[in-house]
Amino acid sequence: MLDANLLLRTAAVADLTASVTGSFVDFGDSGVAGLSFMVMVPQDSAADTLDIEIQGSTDGVAANEDQFQILPQITAKGVYRITITHSARWWRYDAVVGGAAINWGRVVIGPTFGGDYLKY
Repeated sequence: MLDANLLLRTAAVADLTASVTGSFVDFGDSGVAGLSFMVMVPQDSAADTLDIEIQGSTDGVAANEDQFQILPQITAKGVYRITITHSARWWRYDAVVGGAAINWGRVVIGPTFGGDYLKY
C-alpha cells in the first residue's frame, strides 16, 4: 500500500525514458527514520539499466550526501524495495537510465510498510 500524498514519483508522470531527479517531498516533523521505499517498474526496457537513488534533505533544498540510499541496478520490470537507515524530513529520488531505446513505463516510487522479509 502506498500513501498517494507521499509518493516521490506517481503514475501520472510520463514514462521514464530519461534520467531525472524528482522534487523533494516533505514527510513532516524533524525527520523520519527506518522508512522503506517501494519502486514499481511496470515494463522491461530491453538491455537497458535503471539506477535509483533515494536522497534525504534537512531543508528540502539540497540533498545531504550522507543521506543517500542506492538500490541495486534494475535491469527488468518488477517491484523493488529499499529500507532507509537514517532520518530526514525531506525525500526525493534520482533516476539514471542507461541504454538506447529506453522506456521503463510509468515508474512509481513511494514509502511502504516494512522492507523485504529478508531486508527489514
